[in-house]
Amino acid sequence: MPLTHEQALAALGLSTTPDADVATVQRAFERLARRYPQPSFPERFRQLLEARDELLDTGRSWRELVDSATLDLSWILPHLRPSAPTAPPDRRTSLQRMLRAGYLAEPLAAPMPDDPDEDDAGDIPF
Repeated sequence: MPLTHEQALAALGLSTTPDADVATVQRAFERLARRYPQPSFPERFRQLLEARDELLDTGRSWRELVDSATLDLSWILPHLRPSAPTAPPDRRTSLQRMLRAGYLAEPLAAPMPDDPDEDDAGDIPF
């Protein structure tokens, strides 16, 4: 739920200065962000971010457009270069990629002796 201007001022502790400038809002946000860091206080930190965005009006329209799925980027399509069609990789390239990724790498099993109780003294060099 978006904050009103008064709620945003109160969240940042600026309710006594309703016409706070950008520097004042940013200092208040930074002070409270140090006091309520995101890992320890995620909900409070989100509230601080929303309050700062409301007061500074930074990125608010982008966030709302993305959240509402009404962001229209069709204006950029004519300016994008078409990507070259990529041919499917040949068999050798595919095999090399699989080997690099370790798909075919299996740990080799050590040969087990026929009788585990039997000691072969000839194999021990000392």
